[in-house]
Amino acid sequence: MAQSVEQFLTVTPAGSETPNITLDGDAADISAGGNGQAGTLSLADASGTTRIELESASHRLRLSNADGLEVGLLGPNADLTLGGNDSAGDVVLKDREGQVRATLSANLNMLRLQAADGSTVAELGPNGNLTLGGGGGFDGDLYLKDPAGITRFEFNANGQSLRIRNAGNQQVGSLGENANLRLGGNGSDGDVVLSDANGTTRLELDADNQWLRIRNSRGSEVGRLGDNANLTLGGNGSDGDVDLYDSNGRRRILLNADGQSLSLYDAEGRQVGSLGPDSNLRLGGHGSDGDVLLYASGANDIFDTGAATIHLDGNAGDITLRNADCAEEFEVLPTVCAEPGTVMALGPDGRLRPSCRAHETGVVGVVSGAGAYQPGIVLDKQPGRKHRRPIALVGKAYVKVTDEAGPIRIGDLLTPSSLEGHAMRATDPMRAFGAVIGKAIAPHEAGAGLIPMVIALQ
Repeated sequence: MAQSVEQFLTVTPAGSETPNITLDGDAADISAGGNGQAGTLSLADASGTTRIELESASHRLRLSNADGLEVGLLGPNADLTLGGNDSAGDVVLKDREGQVRATLSANLNMLRLQAADGSTVAELGPNGNLTLGGGGGFDGDLYLKDPAGITRFEFNANGQSLRIRNAGNQQVGSLGENANLRLGGNGSDGDVVLSDANGTTRLELDADNQWLRIRNSRGSEVGRLGDNANLTLGGNGSDGDVDLYDSNGRRRILLNADGQSLSLYDAEGRQVGSLGPDSNLRLGGHGSDGDVLLYASGANDIFDTGAATIHLDGNAGDITLRNADCAEEFEVLPTVCAEPGTVMALGPDGRLRPSCRAHETGVVGVVSGAGAYQPGIVLDKQPGRKHRRPIALVGKAYVKVTDEAGPIRIGDLLTPSSLEGHAMRATDPMRAFGAVIGKAIAPHEAGAGLIPMVIALQ
């Protein structure tokens, strides 16, 4: 039943010519099984406890401890199970030089990969963390692909970036490159939505709608930036304030919705400006000069104080007006032409008309706004009413003149002439009494013209 040949042994069951156990010394092989029998190999320790069992019928390799309890199993579904029954299941893989390159430790809850010099280049665990790169001079990158093999997420340690791609392999998001976050593009809308612990959306940044929304714990909107570049804060039980600090952490501007006020502070934290809460504007104090400067639409430098058309100077207590006269609106007859510089007199019904008689005592002044002089102040202005003109009362104004009483010299008193709407030199003090409108500050030789005068109604 048994046959022995040098370095070769076969075992054949009774009644069969085919061996089911073969020991091949040349090849160092052991074959068991066949002829209707499943081959099993059992290895026991010195005490007779089976420690290794290889079963062909169940497709498995079982490892047992000294108590015969299973501590390792390979199969039957191509699974490898190690550990248990007071044994830690570890897997250690070495390279051909004997250097450990991969360690899977059950006790330490980790998977560690090592470079040829033994330094760690990747570690998963023990606290659920994944660490890639570092040791051995390796760069730790992570790529996540979809079923089609397209890289959808790319973490690059050297490039300090996270890239997100769509199904067409086009970039639609990036975190990195100088600490910038970029989302959207290539057909994708880039949004950022942040929720609290209860799942309520508190911050929402929407690229397509071009706005940032802030919500309270109930999900009600309390702030919005967008909608044509507008900033809206407050409402739904929240007070919307804007608090601005300088680089040293000192409050400089506070916009308070509930207090209906805007407050300005100096570097010492002292209030130097306030708008509200009673619709009042307060500027200055605590070493700061409070001024208000107003500029015309054509001004190119709003920091040129001299270009301001109106200047309220807190230190000097002055109001500076760049224009020339103080005027007051009067009602004029609707049928008359009363252009700037026209000498105007009272009509029978109290409305104004151009003067038409020499030394006319009903004269009230000239229409403001002729030449280079514009009214600095206009009193009794009633924008909704027609047929009204500003009459210069104080200051300087241009006036229409004629040489009816001779050439006009600087300093001459001016009085109405017989030419409608024009003034002339006053040569008869008695007739001019009550009819003087001003004093010439420029000469006029002949004919009709336009000259500046100092308003001096007498």
